Amino acid sequence: MKILIIAVFLILSPGLLRASTGFDKVCRDAYSDILSLKFEDAATKIKNEKKLSPGNTIPFLLENYIDFIKVMVAEEDQDIQALHDSRDARLQLLAKGDNKSPWYLQSQAEIYLQSGICRFKFGEYVSGGMDINRAYQLLLENNAKFPSFPPTMSRLGLLHALIGTVPDKYLWIARAFNFKGSINQGIAEIRTAYKLTCDKEQYRFLMPETAFLLSYAIVNLSGDKESVRQIIKEFSAAPLSDWVESSPLICLSKVNMLAKTGANDQLISCILACKRSDGQFPLVYLDYLLGLAKLNRLDQDAHLPLLKYLASFHGKNYIRSAYQRLSWYYLMHGDTDKYTLYQQRILLRGNDIVDSDKQAKRDATSGSLPNVFLLKARLLFDGGYYEKSIAELGKFNSSPESSDPRFKLEYTYRMGRVCDDWGRIPEAITWYERTVNEGKDKDLYFAPNAALHLGLIYERAGKKTLAEKYYRSCLDMDFTDYSFSISQKAKAGLNRLKGK
Repeated sequence: MKILIIAVFLILSPGLLRASTGFDKVCRDAYSDILSLKFEDAATKIKNEKKLSPGNTIPFLLENYIDFIKVMVAEEDQDIQALHDSRDARLQLLAKGDNKSPWYLQSQAEIYLQSGICRFKFGEYVSGGMDINRAYQLLLENNAKFPSFPPTMSRLGLLHALIGTVPDKYLWIARAFNFKGSINQGIAEIRTAYKLTCDKEQYRFLMPETAFLLSYAIVNLSGDKESVRQIIKEFSAAPLSDWVESSPLICLSKVNMLAKTGANDQLISCILACKRSDGQFPLVYLDYLLGLAKLNRLDQDAHLPLLKYLASFHGKNYIRSAYQRLSWYYLMHGDTDKYTLYQQRILLRGNDIVDSDKQAKRDATSGSLPNVFLLKARLLFDGGYYEKSIAELGKFNSSPESSDPRFKLEYTYRMGRVCDDWGRIPEAITWYERTVNEGKDKDLYFAPNAALHLGLIYERAGKKTLAEKYYRSCLDMDFTDYSFSISQKAKAGLNRLKGK
C-alpha cells in the first residue's frame, strides 16, 4: 500500500521526476510583477513555484531578471556585485533543465546577455563582450532549433541592430567575436517577434517586454520619426496602454518615444499618469525626465522633480546633468548665486559615463555663462515648442551678444535644428551647411550634429550620395561633447544606406 501511495504521488508530481523549463501560470504572473517592478510580489511567487514545481528552472531566470533590472534602474554597487556573483550558479541550475524546451538555451542566453549589457553599461567592455558573445552563440543555436520563438528572435534582433552601430573604437570587439548583423535586419526581427506576441496566445505575456525592445531599437537606431509615431499608437491602445499606466518601466519606453517626437506635453502627462506605488521598486529616472520636460516647457516648478531625483538616486548616471539643469533653471530666473552653487556641485558628485554628464562637467569646468536667450531656445526646441524657440532666437539676434563669437555658431546651429523639426527643410539645410562650414574645426558638437542631420535629411529624400557625404563628414570631425551618441547615429545612418 505504501509503495502504491508513493507511486501515485510521483505520478502527480512530475517536477520531482524530471527537470522542466517553462512558463506556467505562476511564472507568468511573477514575470508580470517583475515588469511592473513589484519585486517583492514576484519573489513570493517565485518561492511558491520552487515549492510547487521544484524541477522547473525558470524561477532562476526570473530571479536574474530582478537583479538585472535593479542594476539598470538603481545602478548601485551592491546590486551590480550581486548580479555578477550569482551568474555562474544560476547558469549551472538552468543547465539542469529540460533541453527539449525552447526556454532551455534561451534562459541561459538571457543570463549572459543581461550580464553583458550591465558590464557594457559601466565600461567593462572586454568582459561584457565575452558575455554577449556567449549569449549570441546560444541564441543562434536556439534559433536553429526553434526558428519562430519570439524571445530568441527579439534578442537576436536587438544584437543584430546594435552590431550595426558599434563605434570604430569598439569594432575590435565585434570583429573578435565575429558578430554580424545590421540595423534593418535587427529591427525587422524584433517586429516579427512583437507580431507573434500579439497574434499567438501562448506568447501574449511576452508582449510588453518585446514592445519595449522594439521601441528602443526604433527610437535609437532607425532615424525615422514616423516609425516612432506609429509605435506610439501601439502604446496608446490597450493592452499596452494599461501597462504604460501601471508599469514605470513600460511608461519609460513611451516617454522616450514622446521625447523623440517633441511631444513634450504628452510626455509630462504620461509620467504623471503612471501609477507608482510603495510596492514597486523606485524608478526615479522618471523624475529626472519629468524635470527635463518641465524645464523644456519653462515651468515654474521644473526644479522640483530634479531635486527629488538628486535626493533619491544613489546610482551613477545623470547626476551631473541634473545639477546642470538646476543651474539653468536658476539662471533663467535671475538667481546667479544658485546658478553658481549648482554648477559647483556638478564637479563634486557624479560620473563621466554618459554623454550628458560629460558635457555638464565640461561646461562647469569652462566657467562660461550660457546666453539666456539661446538657452531658452534650446530647451523650448527640445520640448517641441518651435514657434517659441524661434522667438527666443529672434531676441538673441537683436541683442548686443549676437556679435559675440562664442554664441554666433550656436545661434546658427539652433536655427537649423528648429527649421528642420518644424518642417522648413530648405532653410534648415542652409543653416546646417553654414554651421558645418563655420564649426568643423572647433571642439563643439554643433557642426558634427548639423552634419548628422543633413545626412538624415538627404537619406529621407533618397539622395544617398549626399547622405553618405554628411554622415562621413560627421564621423571625420574631432569633438568631445555627445561624441558617442552622435557618432553612433552617423554610423547607423551609413549602415542603413548600405542596407546593412
